[in-house]
Parts: sequence; structure tokens; C-alpha cells
Amino acid sequence: MPVGEPSGRPRSRRPGEPTPFRPGEPAFRAGPKPPLLQRVFPVTGNLSAYSRRGLRPDLVAGTTLAALALPWGMAYAEVAGLAPVAGLYALLLPLVAYAVFGSSRELAFGPEAGLALLTGAAVAPLAGSDAARYAALAATLALLTGILYLVAWVTRLGWITDYFSRPVLVGYLHGIVVVLVVGQLGTVFGLSIGASEPIPQPGFRS
Repeated sequence: MPVGEPSGRPRSRRPGEPTPFRPGEPAFRAGPKPPLLQRVFPVTGNLSAYSRRGLRPDLVAGTTLAALALPWGMAYAEVAGLAPVAGLYALLLPLVAYAVFGSSRELAFGPEAGLALLTGAAVAPLAGSDAARYAALAATLALLTGILYLVAWVTRLGWITDYFSRPVLVGYLHGIVVVLVVGQLGTVFGLSIGASEPIPQPGFRS
């Protein structure tokens, strides 16, 4: 048979090769759904494909993240007007939950400055000077936020993040890094850092 002449037999597809398009079929077809256990607990799919070569880098990354996350969690709890131990609970419990129910293997999860400030601004006018009421309102706000996240997960609203451009996400991550590093400078060097105005930009007048 001449080279390049079709043999009449269907060629077997290689692993990972997309299914060829056939006339009369819809152009967009959903891929095969993973098993129900893997959809509910994505960690089961990650563990089955986990390699021992990734254990050491994961331990190094986890230790580094914990060294940064523990003090920043307690600091953000104080920013929100709560006890430092509340920051530890807000950091550790969501991390364990996301490790089981989350679908991303690369994610920094926990309290941040924006959420701490918004929590304090929302709860302080309602709680007044009652510390117990303040803590209860903050816990209620956290539970309501968790319920909204659960509804978003059930209704599969994750596709909305596909509309976030890569520069926006990368800039957000870089901003978090800058906030963490600058926030620890005072503790590392024993300085008192306070800011009441934004950093002036050259060429612009306030």
C-alpha cells in the first residue's frame, strides 16, 4: 500500500488526544464527568496521582507558608478587633476544609487585611463596647459568608473566575506578597511603622 494512503481502519487515539469532530455532532461537548466521590472530595483524585518526588517540595512550601501564615493570622485577628486565637481558628480550620473539598493544589488560603478591616467596620457599630457580642457577631458574619460560599459551590459558580484576566490575578498575588513582607518589617527590625496617608506618586499631586 502506498505511503499516506488511508487503510480504511480507524486509527486508535493516543492518550490525551481530543476526540475528532464529526459532521452532524455538536461542536462543544462536555468532557467525561469524574466519579461522584472525586467531585465531592477532589483530594481523592489528587492522592491517587500523587508522586513521592513532590513530597519534599510540598513539605518545604507548607513549612514556609505556615511560618508566614501563623503570625499574619493572629495580626489580622487583632486588626478585626478579635483575640489572636480567633485568627488561628480562621487560618487552620479553613485550610483543612479546603484541602479536602477544594480542587486547587496551589492556593494560599486564610485571613487577609481587607477582610479584617471589613469585618471590623461591619461589626463594631453593632457590638458597641461589648466584647462578647463583638465576637458573636463576627462569628455569625463568618458563618453567613461560609453559607454563601457553599451555595456558590453547589450551583457551580466557579466559571465566573474564568473572566478574570491573568494580569489581574497575578497583580493580586503580588500585592499580597508585598503586604505580607511590609507588614513583618516592623517586627523583624524592631521599628514602629505607622501610615495615615498613601505613598506619594512622583508626577502627581494629591
